[in-house]
Amino acid sequence: MEREISLFGWQSMPYQIGTYVLTTLLCLLILYADDCDEGSEKDTKNFLWDWGSEKRKIAWVAWDKICQSKDKGGLGVIDIEKFNLALLGKWIWRLKSEERSFWKDILVSKYGGWRGLKSQGQFCKESLWWRDLRKVWYLEGWGNDFEGRGRWEVWDGKEIRFWEDNWLENIPLLHKFPRLFSISLDTDCTLSQVGVWNNNIWSWKLRWRRNLFEWESSLVVLLMQLVDNKRLTR
Repeated sequence: MEREISLFGWQSMPYQIGTYVLTTLLCLLILYADDCDEGSEKDTKNFLWDWGSEKRKIAWVAWDKICQSKDKGGLGVIDIEKFNLALLGKWIWRLKSEERSFWKDILVSKYGGWRGLKSQGQFCKESLWWRDLRKVWYLEGWGNDFEGRGRWEVWDGKEIRFWEDNWLENIPLLHKFPRLFSISLDTDCTLSQVGVWNNNIWSWKLRWRRNLFEWESSLVVLLMQLVDNKRLTR
């Protein structure tokens, strides 16, 4: 006969069933919490340890242990803070990697898309959800990992900015060639806007605000040697 659990007075309930019900209730309490903050985690802990008691009870097991998976000795309870960060991080990833969609077009129009997350200033009437995304980008340090560990696929070049995005050598061209960036007429252009198709062959066409000095022309040669290794596709 399976060992019966005495926790919370469940004298007649088998241990495995009791653990399953307890874990399910705890996860539901987290998922339906109004805020993903310390208060919600406190309510979850009170549910586990106090169980309706007016007196404070002793936490016999560390919270980190409770949140571990069952195969590691825990109860598999969701860590609400990490769970929330994971969901916000998933939205950031979708905002950058997903193909064009209605919800993404709205965010691009209002905030500038995922690049708007890098803005230090505050947007006018920005939503609480967008503000949380920006907190994850900066406070949790996801921004550097997100940009540094990703790999760009050029394709048709309509989603990648020539100077700003790090689509070559993991460093934006505006940092590698600051002088050329300062005199470029295409500072905000995407890859598809800084070239032309001739007989299905892509050619880069960079524009400058003035005639180049000789030493600046040498920089352009170096720049073209880098970008010529990339070809757009139709």
